[in-house]
Amino acid sequence: WKKVARGLSAGRVQSVAVKLVVEREREIKAFKPQEYWEVSVDTLTQAKEKIRLEVSAFQGKKFEPTNQQQAQSAVDFLTVSDYVVSELETKPTGSKPRAPFITSTLQQTASTRLNFSVKKTMMLAQRLYEAGYITYMRTDSTNLSQDALQMVRGYIEKNYGGQYLPAKPNFYSSKDNAQEAHEAIRPSDVKTLANELDGMEKDAVRLYDLIWRQFVACQMPAAQYDSTTLTVQ
Repeated sequence: WKKVARGLSAGRVQSVAVKLVVEREREIKAFKPQEYWEVSVDTLTQAKEKIRLEVSAFQGKKFEPTNQQQAQSAVDFLTVSDYVVSELETKPTGSKPRAPFITSTLQQTASTRLNFSVKKTMMLAQRLYEAGYITYMRTDSTNLSQDALQMVRGYIEKNYGGQYLPAKPNFYSSKDNAQEAHEAIRPSDVKTLANELDGMEKDAVRLYDLIWRQFVACQMPAAQYDSTTLTVQ
């Protein structure tokens, strides 16, 4: 600061940016690191099914070890112990489909599932957009137009049946500072499948398939399944 202070301006934008940097730096300096440990137990049922148990209590107290010695003490005890299921609770639960892609989630998912770099993902998305196969690929909005909702809901009912169509469209909230200038990333025409793309390279087809599946899935009902919680002593 001493070296550059005289050469800095203090406009409205710079002042706000500097304020944010200073506040963040103060948070970093005020942070006090705290050591913590987690212990889990890999077990086998009588049917030879693997179950991982998270240790939540030890010797009648909530288990919150703050050093290796405390964690190792629990490990030593658990290694020679027998386990008995004291409580089993099963309840139905649901999981809402994930939102249609925005730029950041497309990049993350393409990296995880397709092993694409951010640069490659955006390059392929640009080609798909220019060819008219997808909507604009730079967006932070999860919104879908009414035409898009009618299109995908009609496709789901026709190809999968009414049991896979919610009574009302699924809506997803965007980030507070989302620009909302463009809708979510989606196929321009849901009836166009990945294997029907003309003149697109293999990886572009794979990316389109990812976008297509996310778009269709986001307007399907929540997944229904049973969630089982075991309490073991």
